[in-house]
Formats: sequence, structure tokens, C-alpha cells
Amino acid sequence: MLRTTYDFLERDVETLEKANIKLLESSSDIRKTERWYKTYQTKRPIAIASRQLLLNVDKDFISETFGDDILCSSLFVKPCCKCFNAKIPTQKLLNRDEEVMNFLFEKCKDKYDEYLISPYYTIKSDYMGKKEARFIIINGCVVNASRYFIYPVEHTVPNSLRKEAERICAYLADSSFPKSYALDIALFCINGEDVADAVEFNPVSCSMCYANNSIFDVGNVCSFNSIGAEYSHAKTIFNYPHDLQLNPTKYLAADNNSFQL
Repeated sequence: MLRTTYDFLERDVETLEKANIKLLESSSDIRKTERWYKTYQTKRPIAIASRQLLLNVDKDFISETFGDDILCSSLFVKPCCKCFNAKIPTQKLLNRDEEVMNFLFEKCKDKYDEYLISPYYTIKSDYMGKKEARFIIINGCVVNASRYFIYPVEHTVPNSLRKEAERICAYLADSSFPKSYALDIALFCINGEDVADAVEFNPVSCSMCYANNSIFDVGNVCSFNSIGAEYSHAKTIFNYPHDLQLNPTKYLAADNNSFQL
């Protein structure tokens, strides 16, 4: 199993495949995982757009795809690959706001052939932060789950997110979709209701857990869920969860690829 960064993923996989090394995740698997939206339909609506369409999107396309209510709200935009994501007020995009257009021209490179556009929905939170979790899937089985942006601390993943991950795995089991991948699931607030839904799929070869550096679950090491072996004694370092409630920023990591315009 290859472990590398996204910037070197294509190069490393190609090198190993040329050496006739069989990988858990092939270059074909990675392409399918990055274009997961062609196989799996999320509960929230997602439109697929070319670079040209994104830069020239009009009111008719937005209204026909998402309804008129989105015109007073915001859109979530990201390329098909692991690069950046942005929350963009719909009217700013339609009015070709200078800041928005400069941002898109800078970020939307020619190599990104498809972009995902969806309504922006708030992700529910609790005292630990956003109710979003990353699930590591190996050979069709969930082997690890960790909360979003939590540094090495003991914690549990909401059952609603875990059940949704297991449901998605079962749904994809008989398809041609790769059997190993990283799956991000969040609890969205959609029309006043809590909805557990897939955020995105990522190649597992370059994906880390949110909580630690181990993608393998070793729940038998301690009494909490989803702690990697290297952090199984985290409770001796932090007075958790009391310290987390008093000093939440100690446990947060910055996401340099998320933007709000």
C-alpha cells in the first residue's frame, strides 16, 4: 500500500506500476475515486461543470439546477481533484464580482476539467467542532473513523455518520467503484433537518486521518473509538475533554485550501 502526498501521487503510482508492483490502489482506481460523483449520488444536489461553464455560469443554469432559493444564498465550489474548495455567494458569482472572478481565474487551472457546484449547507457542530468525519475504507470495509480537525485526542465519531459510511460502502460493494478509498461524511442542516451525507471521496494513498497519522483503527488499545496506536496514550497528555472545552483552539488545524468569498 502506497502512502504519499497528493502532489506526488501520480508520479509515485506510475513509478511503482512500471516496476510491476501491485498496489492496493491503482492509477485507474484513483481516477475513479476522484470522479466519485459519476458513480454515487449524494443526498444534496450537485452539478458538474466545466471550467468555461463555471466562469460563465448564469441565473438560468443555477435556478434550473438548484431552485430559485439558492439565488439568495451561497454555492459550494471545488474541482474534481483534491485542490481547493470555496463558499461563494450566488449573487457575487452571477454578477461577476471582481474578487470572485480573480479568485476563480487564479485557482481554476486548465488541468482541472470538471468542477462540482452545490448549494452551501451548514454542517452541524457540537463542543468538539464540526460534525464531520473521515472514514478509511480498505477492501470495502470501514477500518478507521476520525472527527474533522481534531488533533491527537481521544474522541468518538457520531453513530449517524458511521452508519452512513457503512451504508455507502454496502451500496458501492457490487459496483465497479474502487474498494479502498477515504470517505468524508458530515451532518448537514438541510431545510431544517439533520442529514448525514457524503462530502467527498479521496484516494486513500494520500489521505490521512483527521485525528492521527494512522489509517488503521486500533480500538482495542484504549476504550475510545478511532485512535491510532501512536496516540493511544493521548489521555496522559491532555486533560480531555475538560481541556478541550476550555481551550478548543489547541486542538484545531488550519485548512489552507478552504476559502470564503
